[in-house]
Amino acid sequence: LQPLTPQARAYLRDTRHLSENIIAWAELGLAVMWGHEWLVTPVYDISGKGDTLFHKLKKVPWNKATAKGRVHPAGREASLYPLRVLDSTPLREEKRLVICEGELDCLLLLDNGIPAVTGSAGATTFQEEWLDDIPMEMEIVLCFDNDDAGAKGREKLRALIREKREDLKISDVIFKGEDLKTGYDVTDFYEDNKDNFRGEFIKRITPFKEILDGERGYLRPIATVKPPTEDLDFAGWKKEIETQFIDLWAATEVCMSIVCQLLIHDVKNPFALILIDEPASGKTICLNFFDGIKEVTYSSDNFTPAALVSNSASKKTKDLAKIDMLPRIRFKTLIVREMAPIFGERDEDLRQKLAILTRVLDGEGYETDTGAHGKRGYQGDYLFMMLGASTPIPLRVWKQMGTFGHRLYFLGMGTKKKNADQLEVLLKQRNHKEKEVHCKRATHRLLQSLWTKNPLGVEWNPEKDDPAILKWIARLAEFLSVFRGEVIVFERSKSNEGENLEHTRPVIEHPTRIVRCLYNLACGHAVSQGRNYINDRDLGVVLRVVLDTAPTPRPELLRVLITNGELDTPTLQSIVHVSAPKARKEMEKLVQLGLCKDAGDGGRPVDQDDRDDSFSVYSSNQFKTAKRVVFADKFKWMHHEKFVKVLQQFQILPDDTN
Repeated sequence: LQPLTPQARAYLRDTRHLSENIIAWAELGLAVMWGHEWLVTPVYDISGKGDTLFHKLKKVPWNKATAKGRVHPAGREASLYPLRVLDSTPLREEKRLVICEGELDCLLLLDNGIPAVTGSAGATTFQEEWLDDIPMEMEIVLCFDNDDAGAKGREKLRALIREKREDLKISDVIFKGEDLKTGYDVTDFYEDNKDNFRGEFIKRITPFKEILDGERGYLRPIATVKPPTEDLDFAGWKKEIETQFIDLWAATEVCMSIVCQLLIHDVKNPFALILIDEPASGKTICLNFFDGIKEVTYSSDNFTPAALVSNSASKKTKDLAKIDMLPRIRFKTLIVREMAPIFGERDEDLRQKLAILTRVLDGEGYETDTGAHGKRGYQGDYLFMMLGASTPIPLRVWKQMGTFGHRLYFLGMGTKKKNADQLEVLLKQRNHKEKEVHCKRATHRLLQSLWTKNPLGVEWNPEKDDPAILKWIARLAEFLSVFRGEVIVFERSKSNEGENLEHTRPVIEHPTRIVRCLYNLACGHAVSQGRNYINDRDLGVVLRVVLDTAPTPRPELLRVLITNGELDTPTLQSIVHVSAPKARKEMEKLVQLGLCKDAGDGGRPVDQDDRDDSFSVYSSNQFKTAKRVVFADKFKWMHHEKFVKVLQQFQILPDDTN
């Protein structure tokens, strides 16, 4: 390393516009190597003292070498430069860091009081681990040259920050325009704004809000997915699934309708679906079909809501963003193969976890305040979808969910139990796992095809929505708000006239959120079929979810009511295998929620005069409990022949005519 010659110093002063102070600070020098003269920039560790990591050699104008730059010693790994800026007072005060392209451009920014760093190996070589060195809660300004490499470097780094460091705010300084030459950079901008370079540069900083300005306004970023080796459409995908696992088709179709909502810009509500059935019913196999496309899905086998925004006392605050789960599932579908451990928690822990899950399922992020780390978390558009699986949900879990407001939807697998002959056939099949892999590949091909064909997402066309289907969705939303309502019925005493029952005030949610989520589900199904509007083919997935989203045994009772038009105590006993008093309590719940009404032989919905205001408890002690119920007038349409035919059309109910 040699001192700068007058010629080199003049180049740095007049052409690169660097002051003597910054030249000395950076310890720039010259070296004669390989028969040519090179400008040398020492690259230090973060302290800026002691041994150098390496020397970066840059070609000067009078150097006729072919290479633009070299590293000495050769083979050293790239680094951020200058690392000592990351621990500097100006950076701590401004909370803004420019990441630019090239050491001399970086020094020019530093010379003008703008904290900046650059990668030592070019625009597209920013390393993931370098993000670990950047302090928390910074505004990162991306400023790259006006060429293809600069554009690619900007997009790569932007995606990396979004994925790994959601605490960092992203802004841009973009040099773009017909009058700007290819390769236009910070130095060129200085030459055009010498009188007020710092002010003009800061004025040029534009916050990146993940939007495209225009008539549509907000447009959510869409993941870039590797194109499939061969396109696959919905019909081809359905054929593949039904050929291998016909019993799993209905659940798989609903799951696909949830994942595809990520492509629709109008969707703002996360949709969380839990597949419900006994062990070994195919729930995990169905979810496995969707796992493995890291840009679209995120899988966890040990999920706890507390991991969404971590507050581990054993971790430093600056390290928590690296382990937070919420940024990693943002704009993706979270797959949790087993939710039963969460639902099996003791009541106090269950309440805490459901409270977190309820909040994040609003899609607006999640923030916490703790004694260990203070306030931390995320706000904004944190949309994600969720697919989970569980054995049947205990009633106490439903009560807890009703306390916070329902956000979860449920779907019974409906897998038929196999008899001995069918099990024997299954034993002779040696390719069960191969069948699963085959379906997984087909599912990936459909997702890859849809994401490749819609790189900017799907612009919804509500004007083409079928009005008749919209009416169905509205009716179903109103029904579901009642169907999954909460009411506790208990026995106070008995008399010769029958049981004297009391119940809590029914908790029935407003259907506004439900109707939006059900509409989004239908839209997701339409997208899976290549449409941006809904029609009658999209109603089936909505019906399946609505009819199964309620505490056990209501879904089974509902199907009896739809088919027979009424439900009596002996029938209910045969379905749920309980005593007559317990069966009547279940029927009383349906009455008190307003889903059903007494069909004679005693019983009626309680009125205001029956209420004990001291305990928010209602009494039914002046009459017999209902022993036979029918749909309330508001929901008579569910037993109408037209509705039954719709359910038979989608094979939700068996078609007796076949």
